[in-house]
Amino acid sequence: WPSYVDTIRPIYEPEELTAMFGVSTEDEADLLKNILGSGFRDQEMRYVEYLDLDSNHDLVRVTAKKEWDFTPKNWEERAVPLPHALMERLKKRKERKKARPHDLIFGNTRGNPDSEMDMVVKRVAERAGLNCGRCVTEHGNKCAEGPYCMNFFLHKFRHTFATNHL
Repeated sequence: WPSYVDTIRPIYEPEELTAMFGVSTEDEADLLKNILGSGFRDQEMRYVEYLDLDSNHDLVRVTAKKEWDFTPKNWEERAVPLPHALMERLKKRKERKKARPHDLIFGNTRGNPDSEMDMVVKRVAERAGLNCGRCVTEHGNKCAEGPYCMNFFLHKFRHTFATNHL
């Protein structure tokens, strides 16, 4: 028998999602809704380009990006169906940002992969008043004093996506 316990994966409750989307900026909501609607991993969301979107079939592709030295987990490229409303949201984002096909959808202000996506979740959760007030990070940051609550993180959206689809 296995010598470990496979823990229950944490998910966002509907009330938490409502509160978070209620205080999100348009750009933050774009990111959070896309992670929730696609089930993408952090790295996959970081490197998705507008060119990866297939709006005719409401699909987004996870593909290797040599220029960013990115390969999908297990080297498996795939196409993921998106809700139509989410695809429409991405098309509006492209227009709003005046983006080119090879631009990253969720790049940072310089157009590079954004390594701070997890902090977006933590900032939104704090603004929504969802911090537990008890967390202390390994660096001594307290969630009672800022966006450091360990109950809110990007990968939890993937868990929520999977649970909802089960």
